Order: sequence, then C-alpha cells, then structure tokens
Amino acid sequence: MIHSKFIRLYQTLTTSEHRLLKQWVLSPIHNQRRDVIQLFDFVYSRASLTKITLQKERAFVYLFPKEKYDMYKINHVLSYAYKVLEEFIEYLEAVSLDINRQKNKIKAYSKRNSIINAKKVVQKSKQQLLKNKHRSSAFFLHAYELEVHQFELEGTNKRVQKNNLPDLLSNLSNFFVISTLRYAYIAASHSNVYKVNYEIPMLSAILEQAQQKVEVPIIQLYYFAYMALTHLEEESYYFSLKECWEQYGALLQKNERQEVLLIIINYAIKQAHSGNLSYIKEAFEWYQIGLSTTLLLNEGLLSQFAYKNIVALGLKLKAFDWIKSFIEQYTVSLPQEVQLTYKTYVSAKYFFEKSEYDTCLEYLTKVEYDDLFMNIDAKMMLLKIYYKNKSLDALEALIQSFKIFLHRKEVMGYHKHNYLNILSFVKKIISLPDFEKTAKEKLYHDIASTKPLTEKQWLLDQLNES
Repeated sequence: MIHSKFIRLYQTLTTSEHRLLKQWVLSPIHNQRRDVIQLFDFVYSRASLTKITLQKERAFVYLFPKEKYDMYKINHVLSYAYKVLEEFIEYLEAVSLDINRQKNKIKAYSKRNSIINAKKVVQKSKQQLLKNKHRSSAFFLHAYELEVHQFELEGTNKRVQKNNLPDLLSNLSNFFVISTLRYAYIAASHSNVYKVNYEIPMLSAILEQAQQKVEVPIIQLYYFAYMALTHLEEESYYFSLKECWEQYGALLQKNERQEVLLIIINYAIKQAHSGNLSYIKEAFEWYQIGLSTTLLLNEGLLSQFAYKNIVALGLKLKAFDWIKSFIEQYTVSLPQEVQLTYKTYVSAKYFFEKSEYDTCLEYLTKVEYDDLFMNIDAKMMLLKIYYKNKSLDALEALIQSFKIFLHRKEVMGYHKHNYLNILSFVKKIISLPDFEKTAKEKLYHDIASTKPLTEKQWLLDQLNES
C-alpha cells in the first residue's frame, strides 16, 4: 500500500492539513462510509509509513478483524478513501486564496439571482485585491475576472450607458502581455540549451505593445528580461532589466522573482563566457543576492547547479575564504543524494585554483561525475594540470579523447564550440615552433578575437609564457 496513489497523495499533506483532513473525513457531508474512516484511522495510527506498517493485510485486519483477507474488498475501500482525499485536496486549493473564495461567492450569488449581494462582493474584492503588493500576471487575471463579473451583473439593459469595459480590457491586455513575455523568455531560455524552436503567437505585436505600456512596471521588467536574453550583444537591455529588478522586483511573486533572477544570472554568465570578464563579478554578486534573499532556495534546498556555479565564479574572483565558508554552510542545503559528489567536485576546484594540484587530483579521482558539465570541467582541470606539469603525452591523449567526447554530445549549444576552441588553441600552443615570433603573434590575435572562449585569459597567459 506504500506505493499506492492514496498514500503518495496523503504524504504530501502538511501537519495543519492533516488536522483538517481528520475533520473532513468525519463529516457526513464529505464521507458517509465507516470503513473509509477506519482506513484513515489505520494510517493515522502508524508511527511511520513504511512498506511493512502499511501492508494491506494489516489494514484489512484493522478494518475487518473477524473476516478473511479479501484483496478486492480492501482495494475497494482504498478507492473510496482516495476519492475523499482527492476532494479534500481540491477544497484546499479552492480556499487557498481569499480572492478565489470571493469569486466563488460572486458566482453563487449570481446563480441565485442575488445581484445586490454579488455586486457588494465584487466591490469588496476589488478593494482587497488592490491591497495586494504583488502586480504579476495573477493580479491582472484576478482583476480582469472581477471586471467580467461586474460587467455581467450590470445586465444587458444598461450596456448603452457607461460601463467598465475599459478597465476590463486593460486588465486583460496586461495579463496577456505579461504572460506572453514570461513564457516567451522561458521558451527562449529552453531553446538556448536544447535547440528547440518555439513559435510564440503575436510576439512581435506583444513586444511593440510592451514598449508602450510604460505605466505597468512588471511589463517593462518582463520586456527587458526577454530582450536581454535574446539580444546578448545589446547590454542596454541588461542594465534596464537590472534597474527594473531593483525598483520593481518585489512586485513579483516569489517563483516569478526566482525566474527573473535566473535570467539575469544566466545573462551575466553568458557574457562572461563570451569573454566579457567584468560580468564574472556581476554574476557572483547576483548569486549572493539570491542567497541572502533565499530566492535560490526552494523549501530550504539549493540547486546543485547554482552551488557549483557560485563556487566557480567565486574562485575566479579569488574569493577563497568566502568560498570555503560557502561550501561548509551550503553543502547541507543540496539534495542529500548529491552532497558527497558535489562537495568532492567543488573541493577539487578549490584546491586547483589554489595551485595545490596533488590534492586536486586526489579529489578528482574520488568519484565519477554523471553531470555533463562537471565531467567536462574535471577534464579541463586535468588538461591544465598536465599542461602545467609538462606531461605532453598525457595532454595530447586527453585532447584527443576530449574532442571525441564533445562530438558525441548533441545537445550542448555554444558550450560545445567553446570547449572545441579551447582544445584547438591548446594544441596550437604546444605545437608552436620555438622562436617563431610571427606565428606566435598570429596565434595571440586569434585567441584574443575568438568567441566563445571562456579560457581566453588562461590561453593568452600560457602563450606569453611559452
């Protein structure tokens, strides 16, 4: 029974929801079956929910102590119990927001032709909605729906007079523009990684409309988020987005603030990968903002991708003490199953950046890296260590195997070109004839002008020392 959909749904409830559920199950309005009440009592009585404590045979004995075990009968009770639980979950969702309760109340009054009461609820709901500090798409959707209720309650005989259609259409437009822009940049972000093209209906018209809606800050924020993501070379969009975030970011719901913050971080990281090194500090500072505001934490958990990116950026800035404290503080915030792997990986990077190569190699050989980019970065550390140690045979073998590895990976976007460029230039540096000043100058120019090339400065440094 532990793997049944009934138990899986039951385990999603919070402590306060469990208390409400007990009242719900006992109410004859929601449940009239005694065996369902007993099944819930059986689950409540378990000290822990395990495969053993939730055996169907045990449940059957609890419900029907004088009867012979009948699998079909206990499954029948489970089916009814799941329906009761499902309806309870639906109820929780319906009453989770006050605005939803108010809209349901308006519908109920309207169905009973109690127009005066319905209008009062509409006006009260509009006043309460305006007190909400958030102005994301949900705000404008609720505002639009309330205007629809008001419009319908006025009746067809009064529609020749002044009505609320301007407010209705304005809220609808704002909702549509914000939602389209939000999912447009999500689609653009997804396309950058997975090479999938999405057709966004009316996007050009939406972008034109967004530029005109300067009175709606959230539209401006989403507009600049989309434009920054899709126009990497035009930094003005990033700075406008940054300004909008600082002024209006608090108007978004937490999940939407997280999305926009990640857009900003990803933009800064892409700029850094393209050779604009000033953005390393930008990305690192945005990550620090994400940590201090807990926007990077979901239910107390930190993404392993954010974890390793923070370490990588901090090490590039030589913030060794900060990174050491970060690893100690935030490793426990990772999903438990990846804590050891990621701590080992970032520790290898930490010792590599401190030029403690022997210790770095010890960490690199402790675990196998399933993550694609961790695997690539581990190879990059090996490449640099072999180069520093002048282990040319090992280095050439690694370059060859690294190229094969990259060509086998189909979904890598600009990352693939970046690492192939790095390998190509390393090969050229170690093959450069001695005292060939002209060839060296040409190679220097090629490295300096190539994009993407995240290791540009390292390559130039090695060329200067050769």
